[in-house]
Parts: sequence; structure tokens; C-alpha cells
Amino acid sequence: MKTATLNRNWSPQNLAAVCGLLVLAVLLRVVLLPATNGDYRMFLHPWFQEIQQNDGFAALSNQIGDYTPLYMYLLAFLTYFPGHDLTLIKTASCVADFVLAFLVMRIVQEYRPEPWAGVAAFFVSLFFPPVFLNSAAWGQCDAMYICGLLACFYGCLHKRSWMAMLGFSIAFALKLQTVFFAPFVLWLLVRRHLKWRSLLLIPAVYLASVIPAVLLGRNFQDLLLIYWNQSHGYNQLCMGIPNLYAFFGPAQNEILGKAGVLFAGGVVLLALLFLWRSRAALDHDLLLNGALFSLFLVPYLLPYMHERYYMPADIFGILYAFRFPKRIYIPLALAVADTLGQANFTFGLQENPVELMSLVILAALVALAAFLYRTAGYPRREATA
Repeated sequence: MKTATLNRNWSPQNLAAVCGLLVLAVLLRVVLLPATNGDYRMFLHPWFQEIQQNDGFAALSNQIGDYTPLYMYLLAFLTYFPGHDLTLIKTASCVADFVLAFLVMRIVQEYRPEPWAGVAAFFVSLFFPPVFLNSAAWGQCDAMYICGLLACFYGCLHKRSWMAMLGFSIAFALKLQTVFFAPFVLWLLVRRHLKWRSLLLIPAVYLASVIPAVLLGRNFQDLLLIYWNQSHGYNQLCMGIPNLYAFFGPAQNEILGKAGVLFAGGVVLLALLFLWRSRAALDHDLLLNGALFSLFLVPYLLPYMHERYYMPADIFGILYAFRFPKRIYIPLALAVADTLGQANFTFGLQENPVELMSLVILAALVALAAFLYRTAGYPRREATA
């Protein structure tokens, strides 16, 4: 029945509109491909050049950059293709945008039965400024690990522990920022929504991801310490993100930084305690509220955060906006903050009022926490908002 309904909505006019939007999404990214920035000049370009000049995959026997092997394998793979490294790197990131959009579409279809909803979510994702700025303008790979988080969430919706943890594990093997989702996953484990033994996938997938590098000659201990070294690579309390430390700017304060990490951990534990004590059914609405809250709360409370670290929350904010359209101001606040931060870094804009935006973000976070409180505390709640 659902397939028949979808087929009836695929009229020639609708199909033409979809094709036109796809072309526009591609053209938008093509226009942004030539843009360069500090990350490309200081990191991605030198890494690519070193790999290319040392026989591609063979170069990975030595430490190049501070990313995990999964992404470095991708860079090595790209060196075998003709073309400018900037174009190749950004094209790979842009391909991930379309995978991300498909996963967003698929999850929105779980919440909204209307045939148009999934397609609309697909194109909202593709034309969402934090998405195309991150890939086509900045050349970052955040969409890749966020795809893993979306796959994890889809598995959680259907209580498929191994699928959920596989998505989380792949995301973790790509980016440390996957830990923003860890409180949500831990909550579901404690509530027995996910199986504890599925946690074995996290070390298994990470170890599997480093084996090729080890076989090429890379030091195994160095590979295990990549995230430890990353976490000690930056000392600025706030790096352009409107969070709790926006008023400190790029100041360096080791004591305050360590205290901030402990404070964030304490707040997360208190939130988990509240959610654990709640006996509300873990339905789709509660899961979505909890997932967005985790991705929102952690980067807001932690020091040493970068501009783009709200991007996972941005993507889950799209899901949230489709499910709770009257609460669109919550994901909208996130989207504005992330867009300003990424545009400021990528294009050198000076209009990024992080102090003001941190207060706006705080208000949105408090509103989300209030909705989560209601959702978790009262099993019989409104069906729509």
C-alpha cells in the first residue's frame, strides 16, 4: 500500500522537480569547490601531497596528520585519481552529503507518513547551510561520521542493537566527536533497549580499521593513541563555537579547562540519572528528544570545541523539526550558530557574535531540556506538537 501511494505521487512534474533540485544541489557544491581555507592549506593539502609523493597507500606506513586511519585510507585512495587534490577531497565529502540526506529521509519516514515528508527532508539536508559549507566550502568530512550516527539512531528506533552499535562504531573510528552521542547510547544500554554485548563492536571495528595501517608498517601503539593525542592538541577554551566558554574567547586556562570537562561530565551523569529513573516508554519521540539533547548538551558544556561541532545536532535537528514543527526554533538556533561559525572560518567573515549566540543556544538548550523532561516524565503525552 505504501509503495503504491509513493508511485502515485511520482508524476512527471514531481520527477522533474526532484531532478531539478538534485542538479541545483550538485551545482551549489561545484560553485564552492574552489574555495580554500586554513585547514586545507595547513593540513589536508600537505597530507595529500605527502601521500601522493610516497606511493599512495605505502605512505601510510608513517604518521601523516592526526586523523584516524579510516580517513587517511580515503585520502590515499584519492591520490590514484587525476585532478586537483582540493577537488578530489571535497568531492568525497560531497558524496557523503547525499548519503547523509538519504539517511535523514529514511528516518523522517519513520515519523511522518506523508509521502512528501521524506523527500522534503532529503532536500532540506542537501540545501542545509551547515552541510554544504562543511563539505563543499570547508572540505571537512563531518558528514561521513554523522552518517554512522544516523545509522545508529535508526537501529535504536527498531531495537536492533548490533546495527545501532555498528553505526556508532564506524562513526567512532572516523571521528572522536562521536562521543557526543555516547550519553544517549549509554542511556539505552542502561534501559536495556540495546544489548550490552553489542559494545564489543566498538573496539572490534576500531581495531579492524587500524590493521591495514599496521600491516603497512605503522606503529600499533601510535594508532591506539590517536584520540588521546588529538584531545591534547588544542588549548584554547573556545575555538569559534557559541558554547559555555564563548565569553573566554581563545584564552588558554588549563585549570578552567579541566574543571570544565569535570563539570560537563557531572551534568551528563545527572541527566542520565534522571532519564534512568524515568519509566516512560522508549518510543520514537522520546528517543529523538534524547538523541538531540545529547548531541546538543555535550559540545555546549565542553571546552576546546571547534566551530563545526554542533553539526551532528544540526542534522538531528532536521529530524526534530519534521517531527515537532512547532518547536522549530530549537534546531533553527543551532543552524544559525553553526552556519555563522562555519562561514566565519571558511570565508573569513567577521560577523560571528559568539557571545550573543551562546545565550541564544543556551535558551534553546533549556527549552529542549524542558520538553525532554515532559516527554520522559509523562508517558501519556501529546501525539504532535
